[in-house]
Amino acid sequence: MKPLNVTVEIWAISDPNLDEADVVITRDFVVANNKIGLEDIISSLCSKLIKEEFSHLQYVGYEILKYS
Repeated sequence: MKPLNVTVEIWAISDPNLDEADVVITRDFVVANNKIGLEDIISSLCSKLIKEEFSHLQYVGYEILKYS
């Protein structure tokens, strides 16, 4: 698989008592792995980003904005 640039909107919660995401982060990832499904890779990258860079937030989900 040729490397793929993926722009993702990541949703997170700043307060565990909230029902919906109140933080939105947009990031670009380069994905080049054909052994794991693209959706699984992106979900893992988003979750890892929140844990490492925004540890005070709780990861909720993501939406792919574009591929290039």
